[in-house]
Amino acid sequence: MEQMRVECKVGIFVFIGVVILSVLVFKIGGIDIFSADMYTVYAVFDSVSGVNKESPVHVAGVNVGEVKKLDIFYNPVAQKMQVKLALRIRKSVRIPRDSRISVKMLGVLGDKYLEVESGVDVEHPVRHGDSLPGQSPVQMEKIADALSAVVGNKGVQDSLRDTIYNLKETTDHLRDASASLQEILARVERGEGTLGRFLEDDSIYVVTQSMIENLSVKLDKTVVDLNSGVNELVDDFKKHPWKLLQKPPREKKKKTDR
Repeated sequence: MEQMRVECKVGIFVFIGVVILSVLVFKIGGIDIFSADMYTVYAVFDSVSGVNKESPVHVAGVNVGEVKKLDIFYNPVAQKMQVKLALRIRKSVRIPRDSRISVKMLGVLGDKYLEVESGVDVEHPVRHGDSLPGQSPVQMEKIADALSAVVGNKGVQDSLRDTIYNLKETTDHLRDASASLQEILARVERGEGTLGRFLEDDSIYVVTQSMIENLSVKLDKTVVDLNSGVNELVDDFKKHPWKLLQKPPREKKKKTDR
């Protein structure tokens, strides 16, 4: 009985080893025995710099497959060399026929992957063996060459030089203005100058308040006197209304000798 248990354990171990070895053999030979739920879609690019075999394929940011094969060929229509990628996609993922594929990068220095930019024709999804247009990435070398050409232009160099010089002058002026402002604030804090004395000396506040109070008293007295005069004039007209109809006497004109 004990011997049978040992033989069973050895048999199970050998079986697992054979299965693992078979999977490795199929994998090395390029035969995917677990791809029954996958279908193939092709994409053509002018350049796929950084994309390799088994690079992931994403739809809406979700990994739905991988690159299974890369083939370089000459396209007589476009009259240039291009790259054809074979993409293995899960059958549960329905990609509209008007979608397109572009090369993206994970992070600033991350690996490249393919992003399926989904279209709107959801009623007509791509089928096994169909092709989708590929959008090639902008190569950093071309960006560097374009930037070098722009910076190398003499007019651009002169403009940049003038801009930097003007920026330096503006910075110097701001620094001088800041130093002057700090000096003024320091003098005010020390009580120097008119503003400093006004802030530090309470007597100026007292004198100013006294002047305002005197002015307010005089203004009140003036208003009272004016009101009293107006009332006396109104009372006089009420008592002698004929004064409203009386014309003021005319001055006699002096005769001039001719």
